[in-house]
Amino acid sequence: MSFLEEEKSSGQRLMTQSWKHIQKGLYTVLINDKGVQKNAFNQEFTPEKFVEVIFSLIISALMHQNYDCSIILEIIKRTIYK
Repeated sequence: MSFLEEEKSSGQRLMTQSWKHIQKGLYTVLINDKGVQKNAFNQEFTPEKFVEVIFSLIISALMHQNYDCSIILEIIKRTIYK
């Protein structure tokens, strides 16, 4: 049983690391995107929080097996682009 628990813990740790890596990549792309409105973010609505929300939407859609990126892309477009 302890072996199974250790495997579960290791898998969760690996998943968390992978998700953080993906979020870091999304953040890097966002910060370097010249098309993002200069006033898109503020102290409450930060790029980090935006990435968290978008990533959560993607994960949720994948887990529900109804992934349709068009609505997520529309949210991004209407929120941070001109």
